[in-house]
Formats: sequence, C-alpha cells, structure tokens
Amino acid sequence: MVPKLALLPVFLNMFGLGEGPQVALVATAVFFFVWISTMSAVMAIPSGHRDAGQVFGASPWQMFRHVLLPASCA
Repeated sequence: MVPKLALLPVFLNMFGLGEGPQVALVATAVFFFVWISTMSAVMAIPSGHRDAGQVFGASPWQMFRHVLLPASCA
C-alpha cells in the first residue's frame, strides 16, 4: 500500500511543474474512495432486482443503466 502523497514525485516527473500534478494527485486519491463506495452499493442490491432484469431480457448495458444504477442510488 503506497500513500497517495508518495505519488507526487512520480506525477511531477510525468506532468512537470504546475497544476497538472496536483490535479492528477487529487483525481487519484478521490477515484479509489468513489470506486469502493460504488462497488459496495452495487453489491448490496438484492438478487431479486438482478433476476427481474434477466427475466425481461436486459443486455448488460441495460442491466447497469436501468437496474443496478437506480437501485444503488436508492
């Protein structure tokens, strides 16, 4: 596990001086918090919602858009 602040020298080498490394560091730090909370919300959806989408013949994109996303926000 690497602390996010330890990535600053790497971002400075990649993006140079200025706002680029700061934006990349904040985006990297925030991405993992959002990803973990979204995954836990999707995993908490009851299987009945998924089964209903499959019965109606939803494609994977339709399943995500019409079943998983609304159910995870509720």
